[in-house]
Amino acid sequence: NVIDYNDIEFGVDIREIRRRDGGPMRDVVRLHPHQETRMFPSWKSQCRIYTTMSLERTYVRVFEVDGCVESYRSQPLRLKFIHEGKPVEYTPDFELQIGSMRVVVEVKPETMLKRAPALARKLLAVKRIYRARGLPFWIRGYDRLPDADWMKSAADIERRGRTTIDPLDEHRILE
Repeated sequence: NVIDYNDIEFGVDIREIRRRDGGPMRDVVRLHPHQETRMFPSWKSQCRIYTTMSLERTYVRVFEVDGCVESYRSQPLRLKFIHEGKPVEYTPDFELQIGSMRVVVEVKPETMLKRAPALARKLLAVKRIYRARGLPFWIRGYDRLPDADWMKSAADIERRGRTTIDPLDEHRILE
């Protein structure tokens, strides 16, 4: 199979590459053969969502049930840029569509970022790249998850097979 890509130059030495078919930019199963990798068939986005960490799976539940998130994808793009004098590549965990806004999301526990300062610096460089273009880049960890009652309601909605919430229903769930 030949995969076709969109290659967008953001500026000198910064490129964003996406598959034209919307598929993931990397094969997480092959890339992480010793990690538990899961595929979630998203009803909301009508595509397969791949995760490698339980925290990523938790955020998939949030994105799937949150009425503000219209659609989302996993491993959506590859960003190539110069960081600390070297060419690097970065593939975010997710991209969300919220109204007319596109949000790039990286899911990492804060403890991981503290243990890996080079990764933290790379993610801050990515955040600066997107901010310069007026695009949000979110780093999400356990501290940004909705409260336990919201997550319990989300799990119940997921079990019932209803993954899009009317805004009025969403308000009732959060009360």
